[in-house]
Amino acid sequence: MTRVTLVESRGGRCRLRAVGEFDRDNCDQFGAATRVALSAYCAELVVDLAEATFVDAATTRALLECYEHAATYGCQLRIVNTSGVVARVLELCDARRALLSPAGR
Repeated sequence: MTRVTLVESRGGRCRLRAVGEFDRDNCDQFGAATRVALSAYCAELVVDLAEATFVDAATTRALLECYEHAATYGCQLRIVNTSGVVARVLELCDARRALLSPAGR
């Protein structure tokens, strides 16, 4: 089952956990979960991709849109626990650097 859920929200820090394979048909889950997290007034949003087994270019774009949306709320979004094909796709799409650190470094 593919899903993105808010698993932690405290002290201005929110954590999303992504599980499964993400592509153009279901990557909108990242945007929906980001909106939920932002409604909790988080200043830092961490997207944990340890259990994500696949992402495509549409998912990468969705993550970058979440990054930009969070920034408009003064929230810093970053991804953690990327490996394998997920890390490779993010690298090929030239998005990994922006998403790995809150400052976009």
